[in-house]
Amino acid sequence: MGAQVTIAPLADLEAFMRYYNLHHRLRPEQLKYAGITTTVRVLGFYHGGDVIYTLTDTGAWEWLEPCLRDVSDASEA
Repeated sequence: MGAQVTIAPLADLEAFMRYYNLHHRLRPEQLKYAGITTTVRVLGFYHGGDVIYTLTDTGAWEWLEPCLRDVSDASEA
């Protein structure tokens, strides 16, 4: 918690929406957050072991790791 992350670019989020169909699916309303840098507010775990992130600037939406980028990596995207 407290780490800065950047939400993936729009094209990556759209691709994730197409292929991922398990728990905590990405919703179309979340696409507006593509590319923003924010802070991890809460970490949780799905019973299968996946980390679920709640971020400071995205309301109550939950995010999975493939939708996030390390801030240092975001400048390379």
